[in-house]
Amino acid sequence: MRTGPFPSGSPDQARGAVVPRGAGVLIALLAFATMLALAPASASAQVTHQVNASGFAWDVTEVNATVGDTVEWDFSGGSHDVCIDQSPPVGATGFDDCTGDEFIASSLDGDTGGQKTFTEPGSYLYYCSLHEPSMRGTVEVTEGGGPDPQVAIESAPSQIKAKALLRRGLRVGSSCAEVELGTLQLYATGRNARKLGIKKKRAVLARANVSCGASGEITTVLKPTNGKVKRGLKKLRGTARSTLRLEMSGESVASDTARVTIKGKRKRR
Repeated sequence: MRTGPFPSGSPDQARGAVVPRGAGVLIALLAFATMLALAPASASAQVTHQVNASGFAWDVTEVNATVGDTVEWDFSGGSHDVCIDQSPPVGATGFDDCTGDEFIASSLDGDTGGQKTFTEPGSYLYYCSLHEPSMRGTVEVTEGGGPDPQVAIESAPSQIKAKALLRRGLRVGSSCAEVELGTLQLYATGRNARKLGIKKKRAVLARANVSCGASGEITTVLKPTNGKVKRGLKKLRGTARSTLRLEMSGESVASDTARVTIKGKRKRR
């Protein structure tokens, strides 16, 4: 007797019962759906971590990643580069000089940033050779398939109209584990802050304190911090890129970031 997930005939067919046309296909589809439902869950999705240049410092200096994750460095509007090695030079060695370390990108080549996907576990140190040692950070890469991240921004719009941010705020869903308290903030740097009329290297647009409850889920609505930010959002023309950052601490410190583009009025022609 033939066996397998898709037998050539059902028991009714074997007994000579009449089977409606197309029923065999339906049975096969149902069996396939059952197999998918019972299949083991796949490994955690790969994550892209964002690091931005803020003046002469990186806004994130500790990145916790797993194998397969990508780190993106953004230094648009500034003169920077990104080099990676186990140890940086003692001091700046000159413009666009990684001294044999891994080169990622440089503003002197017209780049506004660069990225690297980490395929091996280990501790990686990144730095800007133009402003070393003030611009240093580390990427700690571990094997994938482990427990869920201690904190993660689960749901947030990648784009939001300035008018909506003013009226309703930015709604963010996050998850947490083994952490207790922290902050969630939306900020802009460099020229993106200047687009909002804020002459700061790092302008906080919205901020809220958060806590990890028993459910491990956090829902936060971020609203503009002050009148200056509100005026900047009202006058914004075109778009301004901003960063959403969640940072919490408990038994350890954990963080996650996401990009949010703020859309203002149409630019004048």
